[in-house]
Amino acid sequence: MQGRLVYGEAHFPGRTSVSTSLGTCSGGRDFRDKIGIYRQSLTQAIVELGWCTEWCVVGRKADFVNELSDDAIGVHMRYAPQIPTMLSTVHLYPVNGAASRVGKEETAWSYRDATWAQVIAGIDPDPAKKDCLVEWASNYWEALHSYSAGGAYVNFMMDEGEDRVKATYRDNYERLAAIKSKYDPDNLFRINQNVKPKAVNLAQERAS
Repeated sequence: MQGRLVYGEAHFPGRTSVSTSLGTCSGGRDFRDKIGIYRQSLTQAIVELGWCTEWCVVGRKADFVNELSDDAIGVHMRYAPQIPTMLSTVHLYPVNGAASRVGKEETAWSYRDATWAQVIAGIDPDPAKKDCLVEWASNYWEALHSYSAGGAYVNFMMDEGEDRVKATYRDNYERLAAIKSKYDPDNLFRINQNVKPKAVNLAQERAS
């Protein structure tokens, strides 16, 4: 942990990388907010230096999390030390503040009751490391997923299939599909975590 902290300070002047062991941080919301600011600043610096291109993040898996149980922490302690590259990372963003004071049916985001937004990212500018990055992120996520709330923050997800998208939006999915049918019935805007218009869903069901 100390090595990563020193590396961040040496290579990104004026920015700070903060690392803590899971389960030992009890500094309150102000401290957690500062961790988020520092870590985001370090990530932004990596982008500004040109280390990341369109293929820089090659393994990324995510979930919403309600609690960090002892068993879940055990998984983190098993996989985190296996981090494959200096740029790879695991983030747990607290989302149980202002976001939780909005009803889950008031916007597309259904997991308003989640405590954390978790993302596991295998990152490196060398495409030769793709396989090891994907393997680490996927194995880490598969070991943790049973402790999650079910869905994930869509900007953290890769191409994981329609069922995963539906699990993320839960009861709001059908409403989103109806809106998509009205404004994009041909599914032109589909290079994303796609919510398909109802007409497309019906056609696929009939074909199957």
